[in-house]
Amino acid sequence: MPPVNHLNTDPQRGWRPKEWARAVGLSRVTVFDLLRQKRIDSVAMGPRCRIILTPPQEFLAGLREGSASEASPTTPFRWRDLKSAAEL
Repeated sequence: MPPVNHLNTDPQRGWRPKEWARAVGLSRVTVFDLLRQKRIDSVAMGPRCRIILTPPQEFLAGLREGSASEASPTTPFRWRDLKSAAEL
């Protein structure tokens, strides 16, 4: 009988904001701004838990191509265009 691998080898499909921020190199505040602007996809899991569905690699690849998400492929992403939480 082959050995059982108890490690999860499936690719990650969801991230908490803190995990996603660390993977992309952004602050949590910036991640929540991106969520409010719908630049990254997420689902709510209760009132205080949010799971981000956009893979960090996909987001970063979009920056390289000139867009932050597939929702707005023709709009270039610029950090200065992000609205802060205070402006919303």
